[in-house]
Amino acid sequence: MEMLWKKGWEWFKIFRSDLLIVLISLRNPGTPGYIKVLLLAALFYGISPIDLIPDAIPVVGWMDDAIIVPAAIGAILKLLPAE
Repeated sequence: MEMLWKKGWEWFKIFRSDLLIVLISLRNPGTPGYIKVLLLAALFYGISPIDLIPDAIPVVGWMDDAIIVPAAIGAILKLLPAE
């Protein structure tokens, strides 16, 4: 069980830095508008009760959020300009 928590904490640390980049890019006026819209859509999907697979299905309903949101944010981060 302890190994699972360590692995989860490692993933959180990786995602935490990506989340910080997302928040900075949303506030940056140089970020293209379509990227801001895509980032907001990915974040909204994560907190929205409307999903591809409903959260009422215990494990599978949570897994779509756990897979889709980080994958979308990772793909959008690759679209960001270097500066």
